[in-house]
Amino acid sequence: MTCYIILAILIFVSAICKAIQDTLMFHFETSVFKSGSYWWNPSRSWKNKYAWTTNKFFSWLLQNPLVLITDAWHLFGTIGRVTMFACLLFSPVQLHISQLWWVALACYAEYVLVFHVFFTWIFSKK
Repeated sequence: MTCYIILAILIFVSAICKAIQDTLMFHFETSVFKSGSYWWNPSRSWKNKYAWTTNKFFSWLLQNPLVLITDAWHLFGTIGRVTMFACLLFSPVQLHISQLWWVALACYAEYVLVFHVFFTWIFSKK
């Protein structure tokens, strides 16, 4: 039972992260994230990974493995992917294949529902 709870939490977090990414990318101007910070603004924040340093090594780090610290879009993308892949660790492998289909369907339904609620209502200032 514990694995189902952890699985549900991981999917919940992953869906919220995707909602944040899509809100930043497609509805930033009318979102709760609109502020004076470059870190949240996707039209400006992508420049952080190029502007934070002139050192070639640190520049490479910021543009590749450490890109998640340069802006909100990359951070929440990383968290979303890590939590989605972590679901594999908590998937109930002892279930028969016919039962796994129901688990997969429930996970997908949760992901879509959470994403829709956050993207459409919670992160919007409308």
